[in-house]
Amino acid sequence: MKKEFVPILLSLGLVLSSAIVVFVTNYSFNYKHYAGISLLIISIISYYKKPGWYVYIFGLTLLVGLTGLIDFFYISYSMGISGVGVNPIFVALLIIFVAIHKQLFFPENTKEVSNEPSEQQIEFFRNKLATKTVGDLKEIANDESSYVEAARMAARELLKEKNVL
Repeated sequence: MKKEFVPILLSLGLVLSSAIVVFVTNYSFNYKHYAGISLLIISIISYYKKPGWYVYIFGLTLLVGLTGLIDFFYISYSMGISGVGVNPIFVALLIIFVAIHKQLFFPENTKEVSNEPSEQQIEFFRNKLATKTVGDLKEIANDESSYVEAARMAARELLKEKNVL
């Protein structure tokens, strides 16, 4: 089983336990439960049919449940201050969901990698290539050579200093 499916399984467990309680006792589902079950089914279908959409659909389902507009469990819980509350079941599901999909919510490295060599790299190769002959420097400076760009740039600078280029 994939770990991405854990929040869905927990939600299904809540729905199944609620269904058992509804059938055994005098509790009944209301519109919040039907809406929650419907969105859960849509999330499950998207998990298999459109995996890229699953994260967004189920994430939105959890956010809607957080506000109390839908529910999975037969008892509705709400924690908050002065009438503004959140459902703690959905808080827990959302924390698990975000922890599993943390690379989507918190990208590790968004810094773009530049192909331009730094001044330090060029200076390193200038020092390394300073003793090379003009012929060697021309070979290194050639765009079709197998040397890295910093080495080619350093070789061109050395050739300019020697008034060859």
